[in-house]
Amino acid sequence: MAPPPRRPQPPAPAELPDGLRQALLQADPALGRLHAPEETCAGLRRLGYAARHGRTGGTHLTLAGWDVRAELSGTPRTDTTAFTPATGHEALDDGQVHARTAERAWASLLEIRRVTAEDMGLPAEWERQRPLHAVSLALQASGLPPAAIGSARRCLRSGYQVSRGPAAPRSVRVDWRQRPGSDDPSPREGLATCQDVLAARGWSSDQYLDARHRPYLVAGPHNETAPLL
Repeated sequence: MAPPPRRPQPPAPAELPDGLRQALLQADPALGRLHAPEETCAGLRRLGYAARHGRTGGTHLTLAGWDVRAELSGTPRTDTTAFTPATGHEALDDGQVHARTAERAWASLLEIRRVTAEDMGLPAEWERQRPLHAVSLALQASGLPPAAIGSARRCLRSGYQVSRGPAAPRSVRVDWRQRPGSDDPSPREGLATCQDVLAARGWSSDQYLDARHRPYLVAGPHNETAPLL
């Protein structure tokens, strides 16, 4: 019996035809779906950089495709073996390096969706069992800053904070901390951006007010009933 044909060795990212490079760079940053002619998508599938997914047959980036996209955009590949996304309760760190690692971790999570879930737009079961991790990663990988907390719980950097939700472990709470005296986005503005990011990445959220009339979000997977407060 003849051996199965080998997949061609992919060219170096810089040597890819312009159409393939542009398709990779213009893929949806939230879910990795390609918006390109079928011939272009087929070329990326042959190289192992994309694959069909779901009932509609949409073409999404594979983890290899995300890595090539990162290299083309000048973002170095990072090791995510022991990566833990920022929840916004940590001390100030090198946010730029951590954010690049979050992007690669998000690509790895999308690979879990591609392999195990029917819909790339919905969290996989792996995420549903770890919503605190998954929501923090979705926010950080989008480029949103996590809050940074110093001594005496003082906010050193404005950003999101993710905590256990009222229906834990299936939901999470998202707050927006603002650094005192800054012109950074207000909590309502920050939370509105968080809602948009989460919606694009498979998570629904509703806004509430706490006892001090400060807004916060309660987030859960798109296709799950919102928790009762």
